Amino acid sequence: MNNFQKYQAFNKEHRKVKRVECSITNKRKGAIGKYVCDVKCECGHTMVRMFAGWSALTCGGCGAEVYRHEAIPEIDFYYRAFASGTCDKWHAFDHIFKYVDSRKVQLERVAAIGEEYGVPKSQTFNMRQRFLEMRTPQQKEA
Repeated sequence: MNNFQKYQAFNKEHRKVKRVECSITNKRKGAIGKYVCDVKCECGHTMVRMFAGWSALTCGGCGAEVYRHEAIPEIDFYYRAFASGTCDKWHAFDHIFKYVDSRKVQLERVAAIGEEYGVPKSQTFNMRQRFLEMRTPQQKEA
């Protein structure tokens, strides 16, 4: 069984809700003067929503969690790959923590997603501490 097959088998067993990034199109002024847009899921289902004031929706077509930003689906993907054995911890946490470093998601939220895949919060916090300690002085200043 290759890594991709392991990954698919793990997905069928462990993942109940799919997290995907949406595409936002057709931003326009609505009837009440606020901006609205079309939010499209990967399955093709389109929803009309206010442009501002939301970060995640539930798709009416496939039931997936549709996120406005790519951070949560990417973090979910790397935790899933780490838990299924298709990705080593250093590679997975490197990609996960780049969103924490750029302040696109909080460490608490990352740890909560990790717990869904059997990674204790303490392990996520310890890995974060290790990553911070391994930085070079130039990286610490930035």
